[in-house]
Amino acid sequence: ATVVHHATGHLVGRPAITRSEHGAGSAYYVSTRLDADSLAGLLASLCHAAGVEPVVAGVLPTGVEVVRRRGADHTFLFVLNHGTVAVQVTGPGDDLVSGAPTGQGILVTAGSVAVIREGAGAARAWTIEREG
Repeated sequence: ATVVHHATGHLVGRPAITRSEHGAGSAYYVSTRLDADSLAGLLASLCHAAGVEPVVAGVLPTGVEVVRRRGADHTFLFVLNHGTVAVQVTGPGDDLVSGAPTGQGILVTAGSVAVIREGAGAARAWTIEREG
């Protein structure tokens, strides 16, 4: 099924984004180059419709990756700083790398990682901001 048509150019009226459903799932095909804002909006819309939520609310600083893993007894937040600038990570828990509590914030320098054992109520309580 066509989701979006081309609005201008030699492909006007032709499909730009299509969806194919199979069983309980669906796949989208984007046959055009979207600008960064349009692509971000499309991905956010598709993720929302699928019930996918970000690990940390808000926009992460460039180069920062965040992954949450759940174990039998604890939940862990991995903050990987692939960027060139340090980031401040704040939320309920303890950094297992440095041993520091994260409630007042910890600094994750460029090229380093924090492994945080999350405390109670941590699911939406994190902030990750560029230092300085």
